[in-house]
Amino acid sequence: MFKQLVTYLKSVNRIWLLSPFVVLLLAAGTSEVLFQHAKNLDLFAEVVKEVSDYYVDPVSPTKLVRKGIDGMCKTLDPYTVLIAENDITDYRIKTTGKYGGIGVEFGKVNDSMIIMTIMEDEAADKAGIQAGDAIISINAISVAGKDEDELQKLLTGSPGTIVKMVVRRPGTNEIIAKDVLREEVKVKSVPYYGMLNKEIGYILLTTFSDQCSKEVLEAFRNLKKDHPEMKGLVFDLRNNGGGFLNEAINIVNIFVPKDVVIVNTKGKLAESKHVYATLNPVIDASIPVVVLTNSMSASASEIVSGSMQDLERAVVIGQKTYGKGLVQVTKPVSYGNQLKVTIAKYYTPSGRCIQVLDYSHRNSDGSVGKVPDSLKHPFKTKNGRTVYDGGGIEPDIAVAHEKQSQIEQVLERNDYYFLYALTYKRKHSDLKPDARTFALTDEDYNEFVQFLSNKTYDYTSETERQLNVFIQTAEKEKNSEKLKEGIKQLEAQIKSDKAKDLFKHKSAIMKKLNFEVIGLYLKQKGQTENAFLFDTDVQEALRLFSTPQRYESILAGPVKK
Repeated sequence: MFKQLVTYLKSVNRIWLLSPFVVLLLAAGTSEVLFQHAKNLDLFAEVVKEVSDYYVDPVSPTKLVRKGIDGMCKTLDPYTVLIAENDITDYRIKTTGKYGGIGVEFGKVNDSMIIMTIMEDEAADKAGIQAGDAIISINAISVAGKDEDELQKLLTGSPGTIVKMVVRRPGTNEIIAKDVLREEVKVKSVPYYGMLNKEIGYILLTTFSDQCSKEVLEAFRNLKKDHPEMKGLVFDLRNNGGGFLNEAINIVNIFVPKDVVIVNTKGKLAESKHVYATLNPVIDASIPVVVLTNSMSASASEIVSGSMQDLERAVVIGQKTYGKGLVQVTKPVSYGNQLKVTIAKYYTPSGRCIQVLDYSHRNSDGSVGKVPDSLKHPFKTKNGRTVYDGGGIEPDIAVAHEKQSQIEQVLERNDYYFLYALTYKRKHSDLKPDARTFALTDEDYNEFVQFLSNKTYDYTSETERQLNVFIQTAEKEKNSEKLKEGIKQLEAQIKSDKAKDLFKHKSAIMKKLNFEVIGLYLKQKGQTENAFLFDTDVQEALRLFSTPQRYESILAGPVKK
């Protein structure tokens, strides 16, 4: 068959289109699958060439092929992607947490690039760059008109090199030039750990990067050493999208003895079928643990929370997790690119796979549906509690969160919380707040409302949308004149209701203001500690720890008759 195919391709003058990869495929065997691979790859190459040669407008073969690859991957799942060579640096930052830079986060505010966050003790912090500074130029290159990606490339580089920054300080409009020495910035997977009170410790894990289990272990050991009275631990996995599977195993191993199966994976290839068990002696097999989750806790976060739940080693508090039960590996491909490809599904100790979407069965429009409740299967935890597959990790104690209001969203989208915080700090420059007790006053809130008086933050409420539909219908039916006066009254009432939204949602808005203000004084650590005051999940965990009998009864499972 191989000779016949080559002869055919020669006859149509297309043998030059065969890549070495295709030739190797053909030479490797004569199966129908290999033939289909070769045929379709050749077809793809031919179409790219013909389009490049004959399409009416200039086209880029590189872009055509990349869009073809991206389109192919999208038919599989959102996690199988080609990582282009120029995106490898960003990918490595996400997986290793390391890069050469100055340690800042920035964003575009009113057409200016503003430093939003300064990482404590990193290069920018040491050089005197402050949150709120507007970046004018980097290494004599104006940042006007540049987007966030372009600015990121200007700031990152080899450790030990200089970044010449010119910034404008908020309030004073003073122009300041700073030479900032790039360093290897290590984005900590555990940005914070500490005590919630005298007896309950807290560890925040934001990503499962390489070696993050060592950070968790160090944090836990330090808490135990510095606070021998510690009787419980809150382990926060909220908004943690996952990462390395082996790091999840190592973290569970801190609380679970050696040789306990934590997860197993099953895929098409033999190499993707594996049973993962704990490898090391346990650090603490008895301390009560609460794991916090929400809808953005995914992948490795679900392995930790799901296995700790299945093994009755922790109580899960918060909201249902994302539902990603798939495993990816990264494979090097041609020209410095990397392919991240899904190779398996993973299963927690009870045997459940929590994958919420079935990408192998799509609807006629290409969309993917969630696993219906009727197709979910029950599984049993170590002590006989019933848990289900196909829908993320259900918390043992669910904590309802109010949906973010439209007024909150529009204020955040326009960076008004942050801009007010800058105004507040200028007015209270000598303030030395305590992160665990600081709270803005009603007077401060009234000042915020006044601050917004000359700002644009309009939005369309659901009532307005429905009214607009009603008006359009009335116009079609030629009833708009009859209803004109009533519509005016409704519009006036809606406008009045929106004006009251700042006070209707005052409590939620105050939390966000507090967060931004304390961040300017005490950076990320202060923000984390201040948030404990308003954190309903943390408060629920503290209530649970205050009643040990309730904690034990949750893990004990059903009463045996």
